[in-house]
Amino acid sequence: MSTHLSCHPEVNCHPERSEGSITLTQRSLHLDTYTFRCGDGLVTSQVLACVEIGLDPDKHVLERAARQGIYQHFESVTAEEMQLPDASIETVVSNSVLEHLPRLDENLQVIARILRPGGKLVFTSPTEAFSSWLLLPSKRYAAWRNRQLCHLNLWSLEYWRHHLEQVGLEIEEVRPYLQHKHVFLWDLFELLQQIWIGHKRLVGLLWRLIPPAIMDRLAQWASWQNLSSPYPGGGRLIIAHKRCNHVSCHPEPIRFAQGKLREGSVSEEYTTYANH
Repeated sequence: MSTHLSCHPEVNCHPERSEGSITLTQRSLHLDTYTFRCGDGLVTSQVLACVEIGLDPDKHVLERAARQGIYQHFESVTAEEMQLPDASIETVVSNSVLEHLPRLDENLQVIARILRPGGKLVFTSPTEAFSSWLLLPSKRYAAWRNRQLCHLNLWSLEYWRHHLEQVGLEIEEVRPYLQHKHVFLWDLFELLQQIWIGHKRLVGLLWRLIPPAIMDRLAQWASWQNLSSPYPGGGRLIIAHKRCNHVSCHPEPIRFAQGKLREGSVSEEYTTYANH
């Protein structure tokens, strides 16, 4: 039986993950999945109906994830401590996780180890353009926000390609999402959520004043929004597969959803690697 591992930390800590989940939903995936750093499972439940294994070192978070009813098994360890057998996983899904990891190369090595030959790593992450599309066009503001959001690895596509290839993973598809306006509005909304009145968030108090019928219309409107973006986008979905005996199992060229790039062509405007 194929196995699927999925990684989605808590959306409440980093709301940009909800946009990533929409992009994942728009991409057909094998349903047998392993979740890497699954968090509370809320975002995962919006994308997948069944997950073989959920991984997160926080046991309290896994207790909340269990309430989603989609996980068959949990691993309460870090990726480095994971004891899954080699070549035992069909698909690893990670939604806005990898950009936060201080030892990313070690985690990529573990993912490559547990993936079967031809198995896929499907992940989303903010891009190198994310920092320049925030509310204020200031490097100091961007640095402050990235520290606040614990962003460590806002890499260009070429830098991702290099690190993935080092562990035997080859990119086969790239899908940019979040235009400049989306990142700007997301940053504004996320900052508003940091305003507290007593022990309650101001945004939460305002949401409670909206009638349910209007909330349903807002949710329907949000589901219709096109979050796709020309290259590079504020976020990026990358699908990479594990090579078979160091030879690609899928020799076709990289596919870009927007059709803007050929393999190896990267806009010089975004060749600077952020936080590497």
